Amino acid sequence: MLVPPDPISNSEVKRHSADDSVGSPHVKVGHCQVFTAKPRIGNDTGFFFVKQRRLKRQEIVCLMDIVKVLPALITLFIGLLLLGLSFRQIFFSRKFVKAGFNGSLGMLLLFASTVMFLLLANLQTYIQLTRETHLADILIGKRSDRGVPVSFVREGKTRVFWINSDEWRVDARFLKWKPWFSILGQDPVVRLESFTGRIQKNGKSPDPIYDLSESSGFSENLTTYLATHTVLADSLFGSSVYMPTKEQSKYRISATQAGLLARPINARGQQAILDWE
Repeated sequence: MLVPPDPISNSEVKRHSADDSVGSPHVKVGHCQVFTAKPRIGNDTGFFFVKQRRLKRQEIVCLMDIVKVLPALITLFIGLLLLGLSFRQIFFSRKFVKAGFNGSLGMLLLFASTVMFLLLANLQTYIQLTRETHLADILIGKRSDRGVPVSFVREGKTRVFWINSDEWRVDARFLKWKPWFSILGQDPVVRLESFTGRIQKNGKSPDPIYDLSESSGFSENLTTYLATHTVLADSLFGSSVYMPTKEQSKYRISATQAGLLARPINARGQQAILDWE
């Protein structure tokens, strides 16, 4: 029985690339199977916008906090052991000299651990009160007859807004926690709400108000309940920030314990602040 010849030499399936197992003058021909994993698209969790990367950052911060507290915990543990040993030597072994030495050393270690805990608490308070959580970046484009294009970059996604004003403004809503809960490392919950222009000159038409929360799934009832019926929530309030719309200036919007904060992050932005009237 005759088997018809393969019209294409070396046509078996290859994993990554075809080879040229057939000598010259044959050309290299073959099939290639390469599997490409599709990128995973994250889910937006609404007002409580804690995503996977944010969880990783919090885990790192938690590990760093444990490392900072570890020396104080070890000192406290050794001090308690020495105190327990001194009590045992007093009541069971009647070794008063050793008991006095171990007890004194244990009390000294307890005092040292207390000082270490107080210093760490002050350091944690300073870090938490001065922490800035990055929310979005804003880049001002070149003004045209239509207005000023403003690129709003958040979580890798860019939206372009058009305004006629000399200043832009971003509004947000904050859910602030009690001070003692914030010091433990809990950042305020933030929802960016709107973007618009702020100052109109020369009879320009009012700028539109762009919604920044249209896909956030924000639950008004839930945040109101948390702000009024739980011991952890301190206040639910609004915050705004605005900057000049100088061409090619770039700004970064961050969240702090007190509200929104905007900083220039390039030379044009810094010059815009200096020339701001």
